[in-house]
Amino acid sequence: MSCTSRFSRSSTPFLDARSNTDKLQETYSLKLPILLKEDLGIDFEDFYSIGAGSFNVIFGYTKKADRSRYVIRASIYQAKDETNSEPGPNLKDQAALLQFLEPWEFYLGSIPKTVHVDATNNNRLGRPYMIQTFIYGDTLSRIEDREDLSDDDYRDLIYEVVELSLKLERFQFYRSGTLCAQPANADGIDAGRFKSDTDELDTIWPPDLAIHQWLLHLLNHQEQRYHKQSIAIPDSQDHELNQLERLRTIVSEMHSVGIFNDPRGVQRMSKAVLCHPDLHFGNLFAERTVDTKRLQISGVIDWDNAAAKPLQLAREPPYWLWQPEETWDEDCDYIASEYWELMDEQQKNFKRVFDEAMCSKVPGYWDDAYGAGLWIRRVAKIAMWGFSQEYQDSNLKWLCEEWVWYMEKELGRESGLRNGGNEKKNGSRVWQMVRQVRDLTSTAAALGGRSVLPLVGLVWQLSKWSFVAIGWCLGKLLETHSNSRETC
Repeated sequence: MSCTSRFSRSSTPFLDARSNTDKLQETYSLKLPILLKEDLGIDFEDFYSIGAGSFNVIFGYTKKADRSRYVIRASIYQAKDETNSEPGPNLKDQAALLQFLEPWEFYLGSIPKTVHVDATNNNRLGRPYMIQTFIYGDTLSRIEDREDLSDDDYRDLIYEVVELSLKLERFQFYRSGTLCAQPANADGIDAGRFKSDTDELDTIWPPDLAIHQWLLHLLNHQEQRYHKQSIAIPDSQDHELNQLERLRTIVSEMHSVGIFNDPRGVQRMSKAVLCHPDLHFGNLFAERTVDTKRLQISGVIDWDNAAAKPLQLAREPPYWLWQPEETWDEDCDYIASEYWELMDEQQKNFKRVFDEAMCSKVPGYWDDAYGAGLWIRRVAKIAMWGFSQEYQDSNLKWLCEEWVWYMEKELGRESGLRNGGNEKKNGSRVWQMVRQVRDLTSTAAALGGRSVLPLVGLVWQLSKWSFVAIGWCLGKLLETHSNSRETC
C-alpha cells in the first residue's frame, strides 16, 4: 500500500501564484548563500535544495564549525507587513509555536527548533524566511520507499498514530483558533483567530462556547465579511450570503434534534485541543526499536498551520492511513460512502484497527469521528473557510442533500432545506454511510484484536433488559401491596 506519490506532490490551491516557483527557487539558491555568509555571518558548506512546499521553498546547509545541519524555509509570498504574510502562515507564529512545543520533545518526539526568523520583506530575499534545526532520520514515506512494509508494520504505525493523537488532545486551550505569537514583548502562544488559505477571519473567538454557538459565531463573522466586500462590489456576494443562510438552517435543525448533545444528552462545548493539520507519511519521522525492531514515530514536522480546534474537529479520522489512491485529492468527510466503496480489505482492516484502538481508549470517540462529529465537521469546514474555493459549493450541496434525507427518512421530520427530487439519491448515500458504520462494529479478524463496540452494544442491551426486569419486579410488588390492603 504505497503512499509515496501522495506526499511527494504539492496540494496548494495557489497554482497561479506559484507558477514561478521554479524561477524563485533558482533565485533563492543564488541569494541565500550570500545572505548566510555576509548578512548572518554563518560559515557553512554543503548548501543544497530540498524542495518546495505549499508556502515555502526549502534549502539545507551544514555548519562548518560543528557539522550540524539546518533547514531554511523561505516564503514564496511577500509579507503584507511585519506581522502578516499573505496568504501563507506567519513565520513569527510558527517560531512561537515551535518554542512552545520545545520542552515537550520527550513527549511528542523530535520537533524542529527555530534558530533565526525574519518575518519581513526587508532582507536580501525580499521575502520572509526562517532557519530551523534539521531533524535526523527518515520519514515514513522514505521508509516505505526503501522497505517492503508488512501488515504488522502498518499495525504498529497505526497504534503509534493513536498514541500521537491522544497526546495532542492533552494540550488544551481556552478558546479555538490558529495558534499565534503573543503581542510584542510577551512570550508564549495564544489562540484567537482562524486563518484560511486566502483570508484571515480576524476576530477574537469567545471561550467556552457551546458547539452550535461556536458555529453560528463563525457564520456571523463570514456574513459580516461578505457584507463588507459587497459594499465595494454591489451584488457580488448574494450567492455566498444565500449559502450561509442554508448553513444556519442546518445548524438550527441540528440543534433541535440533539446533534450538539453528547450520548448522555449533555450539550457539547467547544473544548479546544492542539491539532496538527497535516499529519501524513511525509511529515512523520520513524525508526525501528533496537530490541523488537518495531516501527515507532520519532519526530513530527510541518507545524505551519497548527491550531486549537474543538474536539469534534480534531478527531477527524486520519484517512491518510487507509485512504484509496483515487480519493487522495478529496475530503473524505464529504465522500464517506464513495471512499468506502474504493477501499480494499487491507485498507478496511487498517481502518478497523485504528477505530477500535481509539474507542478502547477514548469514550465517545466513535460519535465524534463518525456520528455527530461528522455532521459538525462538515458544517465547520465551510463556516471557517467560506466559499473562496469552488469545491466548497459542491461540499455544501452534498451536505444539504444528505441532511434533508436524514431529517425526513431517519427522523421523520421535515427540513427547511427540502427542495424535492433528491430523496432517493440522498437516501442511498446516507444509508451506505450508516451501513458502513454498523459494519465496522464487527470483530477485526485479519489483524487481530477484539472489537470494543459489540461489547458496548452487549452492555447496553443487558442494561436495558435489567431496567425492564427491575420495572416488572416493582410493578409486581406494588400489585401485591395493593391486593393485601384490599384484603385487610
